[in-house]
Amino acid sequence: FDRDFPEMREHLSHAYILDWDLPQSVTPGLYWLTVEADPNDSDQSYWELGCRLGAGTTKHTDAFISWPVVWAAFDMYYWIADLPERSKKWLFQYKGQLYMAEKPDKSTAPTVYMNGYRGVATGVHTESTIQDTTQSWEIDELVGSVIAVVHPDEPFYEPHIVVANTADTIEIETEWDIPIVDAETLYGILGAKKWVPLGGTPTALDFPITDRPLPVEDYVTYCQGAKGDIQIHRESNIAGVWTLEWDEFNGDEAYRLLIDRT
Repeated sequence: FDRDFPEMREHLSHAYILDWDLPQSVTPGLYWLTVEADPNDSDQSYWELGCRLGAGTTKHTDAFISWPVVWAAFDMYYWIADLPERSKKWLFQYKGQLYMAEKPDKSTAPTVYMNGYRGVATGVHTESTIQDTTQSWEIDELVGSVIAVVHPDEPFYEPHIVVANTADTIEIETEWDIPIVDAETLYGILGAKKWVPLGGTPTALDFPITDRPLPVEDYVTYCQGAKGDIQIHRESNIAGVWTLEWDEFNGDEAYRLLIDRT
């Protein structure tokens, strides 16, 4: 691999660090680290190589045409080290809800969190309450949050402040503008104090993601570099049940995600 450096003008020797990108080393095999002088080098600006006394595997050439077996009496010093990956947290919005994808600092599976809750109205509803029998909230844990409901065939959501909640029922401060329709009205809890990890079978994210998750229409897309296929997740109302689904693009890998707006 090649790296170009500006002309060195330091009065003292300088150690250079080469960042070796992952795509250059995904294939097992033999790699060579080469250092090439510049024709404009002078007595004041030139390469200095750290070497040890004793020949081994270092080779040299005058014109990159033929390589002697070894450098006569020296071996060039080098050091290859893993570049530490810092953990990251990406925030993104999907269907009006705030999510966070966590990238671990090791080669472990990431976790995707949702702020608050979302689901489908199921059970008994009144002019100021909505029930979701699949939930098991702590008493009043949602107080102060915003519940945004989406009514069937309505293009906009209806927001209200939560004033109380039981294990599966939410009460708002006023009344619904439009009556709740069982198994059809959707809701989301926004601005909650709790981040809930996404589940699903399987979660499909086996390796650290390499770019911010990309929501496009009904799906969220995740890339895992060369270690795993591109993954997608979708959440929707299927026959009155809020359903989380995972899938993948078999054989398709990516480090970055972009939207094609052409």
